[in-house]
Amino acid sequence: MKVLRVSVSMNEADYGVSASGVMVKTFVDRLAELSGGKLVAQVYPGSQLAGTTDDILNGMNTGAFEMSEVGIGNWGDYTTAYAPMNVPFLFSSDDVAYKIISGDIGQKMFTQFETDTSMHAVGFMDLGMRTITNNKTEIHTPADLKGLKIRVQSDPIQMATFETLGASTMNVSFSELFTSLQQGLCDGQDNPVITNVSRKFYECQKYMTLLNHMPNFSIFFVSDLCWNQLTAEQQGWIAQAGQEASEASHQTCLASVDTLVGQLKTYGIDVTELTPDERQQFVDAVSGSVWNQCKQTMGDDMWNALQSAVTAASK
Repeated sequence: MKVLRVSVSMNEADYGVSASGVMVKTFVDRLAELSGGKLVAQVYPGSQLAGTTDDILNGMNTGAFEMSEVGIGNWGDYTTAYAPMNVPFLFSSDDVAYKIISGDIGQKMFTQFETDTSMHAVGFMDLGMRTITNNKTEIHTPADLKGLKIRVQSDPIQMATFETLGASTMNVSFSELFTSLQQGLCDGQDNPVITNVSRKFYECQKYMTLLNHMPNFSIFFVSDLCWNQLTAEQQGWIAQAGQEASEASHQTCLASVDTLVGQLKTYGIDVTELTPDERQQFVDAVSGSVWNQCKQTMGDDMWNALQSAVTAASK
C-alpha cells in the first residue's frame, strides 16, 4: 500500500460536509476504491503541515508530503496560468465559471501550471463566487469601497481590481485573517459565502455584499516529485478520483449557497444583493484598465478564446 499525504486548509469539521470537505472525502474514498486499497490518501486538515503557498510548495518539493490545494488567487507569484479565472465581473455565475475551468481552457491552464510550477493539477475545489464583507457600511456601488482596507489574495489582478474600485488592499495570510479583522487591521475581506460561514467571519463582520466579482476555485495538485514515480495505472486512479471529486464539490457548492446565505442572515449579517444597475457600475469601473491588464497577462489568443468560451457557456 502506498500512502499519499494530503495537506488541506479546510477544518476537520468540514470533512464530507462543505463543498471543500466533500471534494476531499470523495477523492479519498474513490482513490481507495479505484486502487483496491493499493493507493491511499491520508488527509491533514487545518493547514497543519503547511500554511502559506511558499511553505506548501517547499514541503512538496522536499517530499514532506505529496498533495495539497491552493486557491487560484494565491498563484500570482508563481504562474499566470489561472489569470483567466481572475478576470473580475466576467463570469455571470459559478456554473459558467465551472464550465470554463473544467473545459478546454481549464486544460490549457493545467498544462501551463505544470510547466511553471513542477506541480500536477488533478482537480479543484469549487467554493462558489466571491463576496465582500466589512464592518463599516453596506456596499452598493464602487464609491462605497472608497477608503476601506480590504484584505485580498496576492494575485496582481485581484489587487488591481479592488484598488481600481477605490479600496486600499492588504495582503494578510489566510490563517491570520480572522484575527486581523477582529483587531481592525482590516475593515473587510473577499471570500465566498461558504468561507464566511466556515471561518466564522460573521463574528467580526457586519455587512456582506454578494458582489460575485469572480469565482473561487482551489487547485488540487500533486508534486511532480511524486507523480513521476507513479505508474501509469496509479496516475490514472488519481486523475479519475480528482475529476469525480471536483464534480462532487461543484454540485455541493450549487446546492448549499442559498442555505448558507440564509444562515448568515440569522447570525445578524446585513446581506446586500446588487441590482443590475448597481452591478453594472462595478463592471464599468474594471472593464477598462483591469481587463486590459488581464489581457496583457494571458495574451491575446487566450483572452479571445476565454471571451468566446464564456459567451458559449452563458447561453
